[in-house]
Amino acid sequence: MVTGRCAQLDGGQLEALRAGLLQGALAHDFGTELWTLERVRTLIERLHGVRFSEVHVWLLLRAMGLGPQKPERRAIERNEQAVLACKRKTWPALEKSVPPSAG
Repeated sequence: MVTGRCAQLDGGQLEALRAGLLQGALAHDFGTELWTLERVRTLIERLHGVRFSEVHVWLLLRAMGLGPQKPERRAIERNEQAVLACKRKTWPALEKSVPPSAG
């Protein structure tokens, strides 16, 4: 026996939400491509006229198999060759220079 409140979005509406999310936040007039709970909440309201709490939006996204977005925090000027050289040469030398702890 299933208890609880009936779902407010049916399968077709959830697919429409998924399609809207995949279009990207910029396609829905948000300032950046990052989806926040508030933005997803706004999108749901625009598409289906239903307003959910941010907690419910979080649970809905998890039920759809979608997780949190983590934007890459890399400088535009990042030099991949220099990073690789540092990881191969500088970092191992630093690790070797750390004295063992007096445990």
